[in-house]
Amino acid sequence: EIMPSLVGSEMCIRDRPKAEVAGRGYVQVGRFSDAASAQRQAKKIQRMGLPVRIGVSNRGGQTSRLVIAGPFAGERDVKRVINRLRSAGFNATAR
Repeated sequence: EIMPSLVGSEMCIRDRPKAEVAGRGYVQVGRFSDAASAQRQAKKIQRMGLPVRIGVSNRGGQTSRLVIAGPFAGERDVKRVINRLRSAGFNATAR
């Protein structure tokens, strides 16, 4: 689950059982190696009126910033947001 955060700050991503995040959907909009690029992307998503967060993922000694939109109420909302983001030129995927 992505923990709440405002654009401009980062948070750690913690894996939780799916049952704990049931009914909530997120859309990944980008993965960046540098914080500035993640911030720019998040601000674009925020200007579209969507809730957005930046997460930090550490795997194999590599740190990535994930730009995540959400949470959304369910699968229908996630699909709608993915279509909206893709129409705006973003590579959006359900998370």
